[in-house]
Amino acid sequence: METQAFQRQNTGIIAMVATDASNPFFLEIFQGAQHAASTQGYTVALVDARESAIKSREVLDKIVPHADGLLLAASRMDSGEIHKVAREIPTVLMSREVQGIPSVMVDNYDGTAKAVVHLVDQGCHSITYIAGPNKSWADATRWRLPLRVGWRRQALFLFLEA
Repeated sequence: METQAFQRQNTGIIAMVATDASNPFFLEIFQGAQHAASTQGYTVALVDARESAIKSREVLDKIVPHADGLLLAASRMDSGEIHKVAREIPTVLMSREVQGIPSVMVDNYDGTAKAVVHLVDQGCHSITYIAGPNKSWADATRWRLPLRVGWRRQALFLFLEA
């Protein structure tokens, strides 16, 4: 049974709310989403949440009534808020996992492992990692592996907060 929240007029719009719309990673995703959406008669509207959970909620309150679906990219909102939004509109998360909500993920753990092993194999003895924004779920996944791989491979890591 379809919930009342999903019984809405078809707008032909899929909203994409990104934590930082100027990030080249999100721009590429936006372009791919727009291409795929256009083949189905939809358009994607990109909105910048400026790395803020508060701004994300404000933006969502304004755009959700005018969209048929939502791509929520690396949201800084807490899981409860994301669940609340997903009850209002069909939602797919990007670069963030929340139980019970579909997501598309980058394998940060494996990517970090491969990058560290490559650098150590090239003779690096010191690797500096400049951390992503505060409360970034994806950044937190990148922090886990370098120390394990680096210490096992005798590399020294310096972590800096952005």
